[in-house]
Amino acid sequence: MYIVYSLILEYLARTMLFYIWILEKIPFMQIEIDSAGKSMFVVVYAVFSGTAIYYYKKRAENKKIEQS
Repeated sequence: MYIVYSLILEYLARTMLFYIWILEKIPFMQIEIDSAGKSMFVVVYAVFSGTAIYYYKKRAENKKIEQS
C-alpha cells in the first residue's frame, strides 16, 4: 500500500516541479523580497509551525486520555 502512495506522491511532485519550471520561463514571474519581507516570512513560518506542533501534541494527549 505504501508503494502506491509513494508513486502517487512522486508523480505529484514531478508534476509540480514541471509546472514551476514552465512558470519560471515567463518574464516577471519572479518576486523579489527585501530583507524585511524575508524576516516577516521567517516569523510567520515559525508561528505557524509552533501552532501546528502545539495542536498536534494536544490532539495526541487527548487521544491517550480517551483510550484510557
